[in-house]
This record gives sequence, C-alpha cells and structure tokens, in this order.
Amino acid sequence: MARADVNDHTIDTQLIRPTVEDLHPLVMEEVLWALKVKDRSFLRWLVNMLAALPVKKFTRLIIELENAVADFGPAQGAQMIFKYFFDDLKVIGRENIPAHGPVILAANHPGGMDFIAQIGLSRRDDIRIISSDVNFLRPLPVANQYLVPITSDPKIRFKALKETLLHLEQGGALLLYPSGSIDPDPQFFRNAKDHLSRWSRSLEAYLRKVPDVQFVPIITSNALSEKFLFNKLVMTQKYRLERQRAAEFLQTLNMMFLKGKRLNLQISFGKPVQFPGLTVGDKDSIRQAKLQLQTVAENLFDQHLLSFPATRNELWVEKEAVFQH
Repeated sequence: MARADVNDHTIDTQLIRPTVEDLHPLVMEEVLWALKVKDRSFLRWLVNMLAALPVKKFTRLIIELENAVADFGPAQGAQMIFKYFFDDLKVIGRENIPAHGPVILAANHPGGMDFIAQIGLSRRDDIRIISSDVNFLRPLPVANQYLVPITSDPKIRFKALKETLLHLEQGGALLLYPSGSIDPDPQFFRNAKDHLSRWSRSLEAYLRKVPDVQFVPIITSNALSEKFLFNKLVMTQKYRLERQRAAEFLQTLNMMFLKGKRLNLQISFGKPVQFPGLTVGDKDSIRQAKLQLQTVAENLFDQHLLSFPATRNELWVEKEAVFQH
C-alpha cells in the first residue's frame, strides 16, 4: 500500500537505532497519524497519555520480531509472535504454497496483522514482502532484508518492481497486495469481492518478465472486529480507508493489554496457478492471464465465504453503507 504522505513525518529515521527507546516515538507518531489527531492538541495529548503503555509494548514486539527473524528466518520468526495477535487461526490450503521456485502470494489485505500470519504460514524463508513505507520499520536492518517498501513516488515503485522481478527470477517468493490498499474485510462488507477487480497491472509485468512464476491467491477475513470498526473516534474519519486504518491501530493497541481481545483470523490459500503457454511478447495474452488470475481469486473468495460465512445481520445492513466510499 503506497503512502503519499509518508515523508510528512518529522523524525529523521536515519538517526534511529533499533531499540525500544528509539523506536517508541516513531510508533507513537504512526498512531497519531492513523487517528488523525497529530494537529489536534488536546486529542494528541490524550492519545499520548492513554496509549503510552500499549505503544511501548507493541514497540517491544517489533524488536522481538526483528530478533526472531534474525535468528530463525521470516517464516518461523513470524510464527513466534502469533500468540500476541491471534487467539485462533483457521487455515485452508496451506499445502498449496510451493516449497521452492518463483511464486507470488497475491492476497487481499483487510487488516494490518494479516501479513504476520501470511508470512508465518508461507514456510518460505526466501520471501519478500511489498509493503507500505512505514517510518518505524525503516531502522530495522533484518526486517528490511525482506521488506520492499513503496510510496506513491513512481521512481520508488519502479525500483521496487525491478528488485522484486530479480528476486522472482532467482526463484524467490513474493507476498503482495495487488489492490495496493487496505481492502474491506469479507467477514463484514458486501463489496469486499469487488476490490479483487482493482488488482494492479503490475501483475502483468511479473507475468511478462517471469513467465514460469506460480501464483497462489489468498483470501483473508475476520481481521477487524465490529468493536473497533465502529468506535466513536474511528467514525470521525471521512473515508472507509481512513476508518479501517484507525480501527487497525486501536485494535492492535487493545491486544497489548492482558485481557485484550486477539484475532480469530480466517485464511484460504488457493491452488497454484501458472500460465505455461503464455506468449511473453503478446500483450493481449498477458492481459487475459491477469484477468484469469482475478477470476481464480474471485472463485476462491466464494469458497472462502462458504467455509467462513460472513456476518449478515441487521446491524451490518444498517451500518455498512458508511464504509462504501
């Protein structure tokens, strides 16, 4: 997910060491940004006071993840912090992820912690992840061996594309969110499937340059709870994207408390899709392959909802319209 305003933050991350004390201000700045209270003095003071302890605990988990990835690799490192974010993981089709060779894990992205589960379940220590350029992740040397941050800057996006193409050509795995943004959670929102049609044309570049790459579609749901989606502070945000991002942060901070509710995440991995007869120079065939991949993802979406039925009660019929923008 590209962040147009990522460089608006005032902290110089080049001077930050990967310690709790140094990372804590960056994490707090991210919380204030997500809740849109950076320029509202009283609310900024209130959030700083109320969120100080959970933000510090979350910062410690970031350092713990950094150290675990350094010692055990990204897949096992991510698994080691599952207990802090997930009460339950319901998973279908994990065996569909190829153990070797170039593969793109193309996923919807309903919540901030879904990527932890997807990395841990991938069992691929050669995985790279296209991610938003988040300030508090920049000073982490180990994590940044695996993250490929992007912004709205075309030069940075082109550099990320070149880097990930080379990684796939060398037989690596890539986790990306083709819609380029936070998606509606299929557990709650009826328009969630529509976002699969917004998958980026960058998929065509991967097909063109790495024709033997395999695609594994991923559908994730139940990444957010109603409690945080309709929190009063969250509902002050104007657009669904802003509301969902704010809900993510509030939910994550709540997890840092001893009795904080953690996620019961639901994930389906589709069977690998490959296009062996693809004519590399034929733009039409590449475009058709991308559309076929979207169709496979839409079919997986339908299967996912059969296994994990979405919430469809009167409360959501009444309230879901506010999130359709």
